[in-house]
Amino acid sequence: FEYMHFGTLDYAMGWNNGSLNGQSFSFHEGLSLLFNCRVEILKEKKRGIIVMCNSGDTDGRGADLDLTRLLEEKYF
Repeated sequence: FEYMHFGTLDYAMGWNNGSLNGQSFSFHEGLSLLFNCRVEILKEKKRGIIVMCNSGDTDGRGADLDLTRLLEEKYF
């Protein structure tokens, strides 16, 4: 887990990583024309956030990011 998500600064094994308010997190986004998904792992909180949308256009991606931000405020 540590190597896959935090092995190098900013990007490790396909996952982006960083810190916010002193808390480590990693995230990955998957998208296509018909589907969008964002996964975040909040390391110290031992929680994950998964948001999926059955739309891969800019509106669908925007909805994914908006909901992710709301969940970050609540759980991060």
